[in-house]
Amino acid sequence: MQAHTLLFLLLLGAGLACTRRAALPSSSGTTAAPATGLPPQLRIETVQTNREVEALVRSLKPFDSQFAVDDSLTWARRACGNRPYGATQPAWVKQDFNQDGKLDLLVFGRWHRPVTLGLINAGQAPPQITFLTRTSTARCSETRLVMLGRQPVLLHREQQPDTTGERSQNSWLPPDTLVYRFGAFVNYNPAPRDYRITRLHYETTGCFGTCPAYQLALDVTSRKADFTGLRFTRREGQAQATLPPKTINDITQLLNYANFPALRDSYDVPWTDDQTATLTITYANGSVKRIRDYGLQGTPELSRVYKMLEEIRVSEGW
Repeated sequence: MQAHTLLFLLLLGAGLACTRRAALPSSSGTTAAPATGLPPQLRIETVQTNREVEALVRSLKPFDSQFAVDDSLTWARRACGNRPYGATQPAWVKQDFNQDGKLDLLVFGRWHRPVTLGLINAGQAPPQITFLTRTSTARCSETRLVMLGRQPVLLHREQQPDTTGERSQNSWLPPDTLVYRFGAFVNYNPAPRDYRITRLHYETTGCFGTCPAYQLALDVTSRKADFTGLRFTRREGQAQATLPPKTINDITQLLNYANFPALRDSYDVPWTDDQTATLTITYANGSVKRIRDYGLQGTPELSRVYKMLEEIRVSEGW
């Protein structure tokens, strides 16, 4: 059993109270300053009703008027056939997930399918959106907010249909115990190890569409990036760049926080025609760990690493 799965069960069994929208202080105990430059009804600090939360979400890309919040999660009860956490949850919850003194928002709703969203307060800019419901085929997803000391933690799991589209009793994906770090919700690790990473190699394939296919190699010491564009990239062929220290540090710290050597060697989503990512990490002791991820959704931490690597390609114009 993976460590974050065990922690999920321990927190769930402890019966820690869910932070409901009736109590809105940030976890740091400070009052979040209201954002400026946005209409009052579209600020996380000021929304107080389902209608106002819907208006906020609908104002953000890629959402539209089809998005609706759903008090008591009737969509989840219909899809799951039960309430695994044993209590009806509110349609939305405010909490300071990234511990920056500003209130963020957790929203349950429907947008062509059940979705659970994290909206991270960006002050004057629109909130940053994170889809906690990770797979488009999820028949049911359940999220509960608990407090681990002063740290907000989201207990999240999804029920995956089999290849025929029918739900089975054994189709729950491994649960996640999520905290907001590294610009995303990732599985909580109370004691990350300090592996010394020397090299990273990332490769993506095409898909039934225009998914960019490329190779990206990073040397941690020199911060050199070697890129080879294969298809559907801005630049085909080879290119090089020297990356800022923060870019390299953020990626290696996240890989260590994810305990990359302990992850599975292969992940697959239950559909066809998607993209495959292969991530290979070389360590100072000579060991090598490679993960093949069809669908790029192996774990929340892996998905975030892929996004960070893709951001390098985009920022460099490759």
